[in-house]
Amino acid sequence: MRRSRDRLNTAVAALGLVLALGVAVPAAAERAGGPDPSTAAGRPGTEAELDMLFERLRQPDLEDWKTVEEEIWNRWSRSGSPALDLLLERGRTALAEGNFRAAIEHLTALV
Repeated sequence: MRRSRDRLNTAVAALGLVLALGVAVPAAAERAGGPDPSTAAGRPGTEAELDMLFERLRQPDLEDWKTVEEEIWNRWSRSGSPALDLLLERGRTALAEGNFRAAIEHLTALV
């Protein structure tokens, strides 16, 4: 029972860390002198493209909603720094594989 609770606590902590990165990664890229994070690696039109993706998600009969959702997450994950993007990718992979210690190490390095 205790082991299950420990695993649950670790998973919740890792999830919280991933959610916090939605704020931390763009801020870290900005501090590192990267391009404006609001334009996802400095590409113009990204904000408008995100708006269009969100509009598509609002359609109740959208069949490819999962693809649209994944594209939104992909765009949010671009910090403008290849090193930070790699850490986020490794952290997510470790989290998906259940390797919470490695996930926490990679994701903590982002902050």
